[in-house]
Amino acid sequence: MKIKIVHVLLCVFALTVATSSFILDGLFTYPYSKANADITALSGPARKLPVEKYLLFDITGIVLGVRRLTANMAWIHVLQYYGSADLSDSEKKQPEETRGHHNHKHGSLYGAGKYYDLLKFCQRVVRLDPFFHYVYLYGSASMAWNLERPDEGLSLLQEGIENYPSTRPDYWQLHLFKLAIIYKKLDRYADMVSHLESAVQQPGRPVMVVAILANIYKKTQNYERALALWHDIYNTGDADYREYAAQQIQFLETVTE
Repeated sequence: MKIKIVHVLLCVFALTVATSSFILDGLFTYPYSKANADITALSGPARKLPVEKYLLFDITGIVLGVRRLTANMAWIHVLQYYGSADLSDSEKKQPEETRGHHNHKHGSLYGAGKYYDLLKFCQRVVRLDPFFHYVYLYGSASMAWNLERPDEGLSLLQEGIENYPSTRPDYWQLHLFKLAIIYKKLDRYADMVSHLESAVQQPGRPVMVVAILANIYKKTQNYERALALWHDIYNTGDADYREYAAQQIQFLETVTE
């Protein structure tokens, strides 16, 4: 009797899952469906996969139907590349506003080199998965503020503006970051800070952007705002920033007493 009850419950559960899956499937638009063929196409020089050494790996992932998984692997490669010491420029001093963006495994040199291929690595990810919103923000901020190559940051954002679906609620953040970088290029400091302040309030914003703004506040002796942002960063629990955030909090608490 108990076995029959278990069988009935399993059947009910299976039917419920199947029904739910059918309903959700009808409501969900798959990113790589025919409807999004224009977005996901790799035709044309502006959309080709730019990192040649991973080309076979990437094409294999697309052919096997695991395009999103392949993009996630490509994102790991971005972090590995940007998280390694850039020996070609290992002694370059990091700009004040970008300090704190470092990996505990690599020390203060993290993000301090030139990383000439960072744009290509980020483009590889978003061409595999144009819906990978975070990469547009992280990559553009890294290139504009950490590496002082704002044009490359704008290039990545423009690709997102053209390919990321404008119907998604976070689409406008691409324009927000674009404006912040443009104002940086034009040396319109107040406008840039204003847009960065809006950016750090958004869900899913890179912690790096918060660190950039916090260091700008510190540089301009706006210690109270800097302290509040470093507390925010510390509370995220991000291991790449936690130690540096603690140092900044300790310093800022002494100057704001």
